[in-house]
Parts: sequence; C-alpha cells; structure tokens
Amino acid sequence: MLWIVLILISAFLLSVRDIFMKHCLKEEHALPSMFWISFFLLLLSVAFVGSINFILSWQTMLLIAVKSLILAFAWYFVTHALRKMDVSLVAPMRNISPVFLLFLSFFILNEKLSLLQYFGVFVVIGGSYILELRSIKRPFEPFLLLKSKRFLLLLLALVLMSICAIMDKYIMFSLNFQTYMFYNYVFLTIFVFCFIFFKKHHKTITQPLKHHYHYFILISLLLFFADMLYLYVVAMPGVPISLIIPLKRLSGVFTVFFGGRLMHEERIMHKGMASCLMVCGLFFLFV
Repeated sequence: MLWIVLILISAFLLSVRDIFMKHCLKEEHALPSMFWISFFLLLLSVAFVGSINFILSWQTMLLIAVKSLILAFAWYFVTHALRKMDVSLVAPMRNISPVFLLFLSFFILNEKLSLLQYFGVFVVIGGSYILELRSIKRPFEPFLLLKSKRFLLLLLALVLMSICAIMDKYIMFSLNFQTYMFYNYVFLTIFVFCFIFFKKHHKTITQPLKHHYHYFILISLLLFFADMLYLYVVAMPGVPISLIIPLKRLSGVFTVFFGGRLMHEERIMHKGMASCLMVCGLFFLFV
C-alpha cells in the first residue's frame, strides 16, 4: 500500500537525519546547529507560499507560538542529549513519548486507557529498561540513569513533545499543514535565535557553516521531506493513526542498526532488539 511505503520512507529519512546530526554535533554546539536547521526549514517552507494563509487570528498565532516555544525547548534537550550520548540510545528512547502522550490525554482530555494500552505501556517501558541493561547480574543499573542530568533532560524533552502533539490536535483543526509548517518554522527560528543570545553562543552562531554547511542543508532537507510525507499520509482518508505512529517510530530501529554501526557504538544488537520491542509495544498503545 502506498501510505505504508511513504511512512517507511519518512522513518528512513528521520533515521538518516539523526545519523548526520550525531556526526555534526561531535564538533558543533547544539544551539547554533539548531538555528541553521530551523532557518533552512523556514526557507524550504516558503515553497508553500501559494497555500499559506497569512491572515490568522491572534489566538491562533499565540497558540502556534506557545507550541513552537515548547518544541524549541524539547528540541534543544534532545539535541544536547544526542551530542553527549550514543545515537543508538537517544533514538529508541523517543519511543517513550507516546506513553507520556497517553497519560497526558488521560488527565487533560479525559481519554480512558484500555487493557491492551496498559500492556503496551508495560512493553515500551520494559524495552527501555532492557535498552539500558548491560548485565542481568546488575538488574538495578538502568535506574542509575535517573541521577544523570542529560537523561532526565531527555525524558523532559519527551514529555514536552507529547504536549506539542496534544496542541497539534487543536491547531490543525483550522489550518492546512502548509500554513502550520510555515508558522511553526518561523517561531522556532526566532526562539532558537533568542536561546543563542541567552546562552551567550552568539559568537559561534556562524561556526556550523564554516565546515558543515552542506550537512546542515542536507539535514534540513531530510527533516522537511520526512515531515511532508508524514503529514500527507495523516491527511489520507481511512489510514489508521494506530499504524502510522508505530511505523514512523521504526526510524529509531534504523538509527540503532545503521547509525550505531557507523559510529562504532557498543551493544548494537542488544539495543536493536530492545528498540524493536519498544516499537511492538507502540502497536498496543494505539489499538
């Protein structure tokens, strides 16, 4: 089926994006890298000029701005984690975000969870535990990550991404995806630019363009087309979101096997199997 092929392509593009990002972040700071990616995404979205609605209510603009600000924080935390941690660890950990989304929907939208969804939560969390388990002789070792600031910031980023997903439900009711992508990139670029001055990285803002400009252009293209394909499939009538999201999350599996090997990271097969288990759990979350 066409939509399955498109989602798998989107997942693959996201995986390649993560691999190139990890490569660039070995030498570049997170915030300047984020700025140029968001700026290039904004330039690419101008191609939608014929479909963009430039007359929006102030309430809608404010809602998009708030959502973009939350996304900027989440993106910074994930990028910072990707810079300091193995890509084969950060990528599959994103599979936890739908778990947070379910619980946020339970408390905010009053959506009830089924027994299968609770089982899916158990499988995803179990997969994340196995992901960090280095030896069955040290069963409590994964819990030591809770003392890691980077890991806690990564978990916070996943919560923020879940909040963004809930906000997307409301925003997309009145906007086409071209308008939404354009304004999201506008505000994202502005907020990341402000972050750079707040963190006093303005002197290094041009640094990523000196040696890796071609990589950042490629990363932006990969992310842009991945988002386009995903939104195109979501807009297709009769395509179940219960299959779209787990298939999209296969990007984490691709990243573990391909990115982990390219970066010569440890325990690739172990992490790959744990990532596959987490993706399987996602199917139960969205039944």
